[in-house]
Amino acid sequence: MTPDNTDSWGRTVASVPAQVLDVDSSFKAFEPSGHRYLPYGLGRSYGDVCLNNGGTLLRTRRLNSVLEFDATTGVMKVEAGAILVDVLDAASAKGWYVPVIPGTGFVTIGGAVANDIHGKNHHRRGTFGCHVLALELLRSDGLHYVCSKKQNEGLFRATIGGMGLTGMVTWVQIQLMKIGSTRIAAQTTACKSWRDIIQLLHDQDKQYEYTVAWVDAKRGRGHVIAGNHVHDGIYERHLSTTLPLAPLLRTILFDATADLHNIIRFFSMPSGTKPSIMSASKYFHPLDVVPRWNTAYGDAGFFQYQFVVPYEHGLAAIESVIRILRSHDVISYLSVLKIFGTKASPGIMSFPQPGLTLALDVPNKGLSTLTALAKCDEVILKHGGRIYPAKDARTLADTFQKMYEQQLPAFTSYIDPHFSSTFWRRVVP
Repeated sequence: MTPDNTDSWGRTVASVPAQVLDVDSSFKAFEPSGHRYLPYGLGRSYGDVCLNNGGTLLRTRRLNSVLEFDATTGVMKVEAGAILVDVLDAASAKGWYVPVIPGTGFVTIGGAVANDIHGKNHHRRGTFGCHVLALELLRSDGLHYVCSKKQNEGLFRATIGGMGLTGMVTWVQIQLMKIGSTRIAAQTTACKSWRDIIQLLHDQDKQYEYTVAWVDAKRGRGHVIAGNHVHDGIYERHLSTTLPLAPLLRTILFDATADLHNIIRFFSMPSGTKPSIMSASKYFHPLDVVPRWNTAYGDAGFFQYQFVVPYEHGLAAIESVIRILRSHDVISYLSVLKIFGTKASPGIMSFPQPGLTLALDVPNKGLSTLTALAKCDEVILKHGGRIYPAKDARTLADTFQKMYEQQLPAFTSYIDPHFSSTFWRRVVP
């Protein structure tokens, strides 16, 4: 099949698979040894963790059905290629919700498992993997393995957050959470310093299901947006409208306008605390209304640099990272800060750990950007943190291995010998 639509979201790494196979439930056509496979969903990983240059991508979008749904218990069994927004609509129609959702609704369920996604409620619910009851894994030996905490537990733990390297997930069984509405009662509060933002996030975690901070990273100020589900029995479909703004954004998006936007956004939002009722789409996925918004960064693409550091070192690490970026004239166009709680994921390679996590969107300007981010890596290592593989496109092998040195020995023993990725060959050559 001709490879198409197999890029990654950051667009900094060329996607050149040897072939792309659209798979369905009947797929078993693994070739003899020497072939390299990798499952591929919607390509919303920012770096190269979803790419397999020179190998075969197993595109899973035909595996898109809800197989079982018990509306009494909230247990749903869904194929791995199903898109999150469709699953949310199916679940919320019965008063249930996926417990952990990321900043976009356009990820597959298989991708959610492979990257063990997190959301705005990690302090309460942990990662997506915390709510996976079971999954089925197709490995290159042609056998199907049902995995859970009671059956093939090692494979289960390796597959959650395993970046698609343990085989191809075919279906996932999820425990949903009960909700009273898809609408969110949100409270937006202005903060004038990193310290104030962090303290408010910490305080509001006790009261709210969801907390997140938008930050003007250059100036260390922003807004904390906390929210709970309303209990009004209104269940709206997700993402009812889209705006074709990406071409326009591409013509006007550069450092000066991005910086100006951050200034305007801070002063246009409430100076104190403002309550509001938001749709789920607006609260969780505001950028989804702009299809292919990632192309606004131009042909060179952009990096989303996301890291987590222990809470006690969080402020020092963040301030050091921002100083490094400023010294290299690197501006974060979009910056989001959250708190990770103590709920541990079953996934061996899961990214979250207790502490602060900051995600920074920076345009790719070549060597200056790479140099700055490499220096940021040193800060993160020094403070006992790590970067998110699903977002990474440039971390050096030695750095990655130091960040995940405790997890790698256990994880590598479960990798399917005929599965690989551009990312994995870069960080574990």
